[in-house]
Parts: sequence; C-alpha cells; structure tokens
Amino acid sequence: MKVEPNTWNQIQRRIKDRWNKLSDADLVAVGGMRENLVAKVQSVYGLRREDADREVRDFERGIDSDAERAATDRAGASSVAGEEMVEE
Repeated sequence: MKVEPNTWNQIQRRIKDRWNKLSDADLVAVGGMRENLVAKVQSVYGLRREDADREVRDFERGIDSDAERAATDRAGASSVAGEEMVEE
C-alpha cells in the first residue's frame, strides 16, 4: 500500500519519532510504501521480519486511532456549533 504524498509528509515526522534511527535518506527510500518501511525497520533495528511487520502494524493502528479521534472531535465541534446556531 502506498501513502498519499501529502499524508506521507505528515507521517514521516511520526515515523522519525517512533524509529529515530531511520535517516532522512531511509525515509526517501521508503517512499510511502509500507513494505519498504517494514524492510527499513527490520534492517536498521536488526529485527526479524515478523517483528518489524508487527511494529509497523502497531504504528499504523496508532495513526488510525488518532485519525478517528480527530474526526470524532471535528464532528462533535460541528454538532455543538450547529446547536448553538439553532438556539440563537
């Protein structure tokens, strides 16, 4: 799976936070491709393939959870704003 360019730019910072041994050149080589990220995490951290894949999967789940939480927060704010407009 390839990540969209705009999304990839945002995710790179979080990847660097999670796997700080990955260089900017490593991230360029990853190019938004999940399998490339797994391979880089595996090689740079000396992990087994399965362990690197699990780490990336856990990372993805964290991003998905954050995105869902942000969407819920935005929806809640829209509802509150809508209610305030009705009450006026």
